[in-house]
Amino acid sequence: DQKARIMNIEQDYQAKRDQFTKQMRQANLSLADVIEEEGYESGKVRPRVTEIHRAMGELQNLSLTHLAAIEAVLNPEQAALLKSNAVETLRQN
Repeated sequence: DQKARIMNIEQDYQAKRDQFTKQMRQANLSLADVIEEEGYESGKVRPRVTEIHRAMGELQNLSLTHLAAIEAVLNPEQAALLKSNAVETLRQN
């Protein structure tokens, strides 16, 4: 039962993650086009960077919500291990 519930959570997460990854990719391509055509200091650069950061922030929030959903399915020992791994990964980045 636990594995099935986690698989459902994972499938939902993957679809949403792919959406934000696509948004970041598109914003990066747009930023590259602006820089190529108008230079680094174009007034169009900042909105592109803001869009990239927005998508990155949304992805980070999605990831934390995803971890919380998984944690709710786990037993206390598994949840503690997941949290420990998440914290360690954040500290390494």
